[in-house]
Amino acid sequence: MKVRASIGSVIKLKKTQGKLAAEPTTIYLMTYHRNKCNANCAFCTQAHTSSTSNRVLSRVTWPEFELEKLFENYNDRDFESLKRMCIQAVNYENVFSDMLKIVRYLKKISNLPISISIKPLTENEMRILFNEGVEKICFPIDAATEQLFIKLKGSGVNGPYNFENHLKCLETAVKIFGKENVTTHLIIGLGESEKKAVEFMIKMKRIGVNVGLFALTPLKGTKLQNSKPPSKEAYRRLQLARYLIFNENISLNYFLFDEKERIKNILIPTAEIKRIIRSSIPFLTSGCPGCNRPYYNEKVSGPIYNYPSIELAKKDIEKIEMELEVFK
Repeated sequence: MKVRASIGSVIKLKKTQGKLAAEPTTIYLMTYHRNKCNANCAFCTQAHTSSTSNRVLSRVTWPEFELEKLFENYNDRDFESLKRMCIQAVNYENVFSDMLKIVRYLKKISNLPISISIKPLTENEMRILFNEGVEKICFPIDAATEQLFIKLKGSGVNGPYNFENHLKCLETAVKIFGKENVTTHLIIGLGESEKKAVEFMIKMKRIGVNVGLFALTPLKGTKLQNSKPPSKEAYRRLQLARYLIFNENISLNYFLFDEKERIKNILIPTAEIKRIIRSSIPFLTSGCPGCNRPYYNEKVSGPIYNYPSIELAKKDIEKIEMELEVFK
């Protein structure tokens, strides 16, 4: 069967030559579908009204391969830097069946943990995937509020998705896969306030769902092609907030917001905040363990929103501290 693979993964698997500015620590696959996605998310190149090639997702090219050819002679021992396999699913009629085939194949050739990101599923479908060995599952909500979700993923763009259905899927998945093994995505720059983004992350933490942060990447051919990405300052504040919510268990009461609902302070000792900032950890790619998504949101030349390695983040720590001036 055919799949798509991110160009970085293809280079990593030595199926084509190319220079990697940062080595991927996850192999990224995408279900193959000849046509566009049945969904119509305003920011997505795979949306059925997008004029972008379906070889593209975010800024990344995803060439097609026969699955067996892509992993020909593959052995985990030859790729010790790899930590995970991740399968992205386009929304189409037989996507669950295709996902199942890919998962079963990967389980035969590799012991790496498997994550999947897919449209909402039934409880039975989730249990099947869990029993087949999927470690982590993601249902991307993307928008911080129900209103934005409707506008950008739901009826506002003639899309098939329903906010409450996504929430119920996440809650059901937590019962099946367990806390820390269920993820959703939050895209910053869709029109949310920083306060709404913080509230969303706190809600997800409460129900046992991890959040992977993304910066809006306006892409030609999508409905949001003329939008602006979030400011680096806003994104840094929300990366720090995410770290504190998921690693330090802080609540909304710790955050102070200004009249525009921007974070103006966090009620934690200044020395502790400085220590956390200088660790660089909040500014790494967030999501599943071992996922670093090199340059998914950004050009190698920058600006960098999510750093793919601690070495790159530490190299830029002075720049990050300047972007977080409010906490100095």
